Amino acid sequence: MRYVYKAAEQWRDAEVLGRLHARFENAAATPPAVPRADTERAFGPRTRDYLRLRGWRMIRRLAALSHPHAPALAVEMLLGLVDEEQPAPREEQWWASVDGRYQRSSRWHHAGAAWMLLPKLLLAQHPSLQTSARAKRWWTREPLDTTQAMPLRTEALQAMWDAHPEALLRLATQSRSALVHAVVARALQDHAALVQRQSPAVRCCAWPRKTTPFDQRG
Repeated sequence: MRYVYKAAEQWRDAEVLGRLHARFENAAATPPAVPRADTERAFGPRTRDYLRLRGWRMIRRLAALSHPHAPALAVEMLLGLVDEEQPAPREEQWWASVDGRYQRSSRWHHAGAAWMLLPKLLLAQHPSLQTSARAKRWWTREPLDTTQAMPLRTEALQAMWDAHPEALLRLATQSRSALVHAVVARALQDHAALVQRQSPAVRCCAWPRKTTPFDQRG
């Protein structure tokens, strides 16, 4: 796998890198164990975390150079997030000390809560976003309504997205994540002229239509 990853980096194969990144995000790392002659570990916890962060750092570095590969890579990695492959969203009750007194609060874990890429690339500007100490998990203090566009733009690297709005359109038409659709729909509001030039089918995809379990609760 290491050689495939290195080759994809060298050839700037965004599709292969995106598929590999989804595997790193979705697959649990092989736990440390006593090595056996008849087994081979794919990657351990530290390697997995390194590779997940490497994807984000690659996008960020290329975006800083205004390289056209940056939005293509970001799109392919985000396309790897599929709601049906993620654990169900859930609400977690949490006790925290506030001014010397313990108060109960909620943590909302959404589809993709274990993806390290999402809080960095998709939700970096969200006011309710919180992450664990080592940013391996993320949650929000309030539920996210992914049935419509986000109220404000939350994605990182907004200059990159604004310079390549066609990348946003590709996410709008191909993503299988309600969260991605909600973030992209808000970003595309700033590119209304581009959206209006698209076919009716593409224009319909510019807004999310999927309802999450949180949204369905009465």
